[in-house]
Amino acid sequence: MAYADYLHCAVCDRKAIYDADLDYDSASNPEYGGLYDIAAICHKCAETHSIKIEKTPTLKRVSDFLEQP
Repeated sequence: MAYADYLHCAVCDRKAIYDADLDYDSASNPEYGGLYDIAAICHKCAETHSIKIEKTPTLKRVSDFLEQP
């Protein structure tokens, strides 16, 4: 499968989730809570990292929550 058909790990950039069949237009509908940012981590990185999900203003971006080296 093509590189662009996957969500990539936020830690190591490996393919993490196949997303070519996701309907982003429907998921972005505010009626369903809105889909603004998606973060994924692969199985290997999940052993040492996690993704925190919390309610924030919609203007916040995933990059605001990623740790800087």
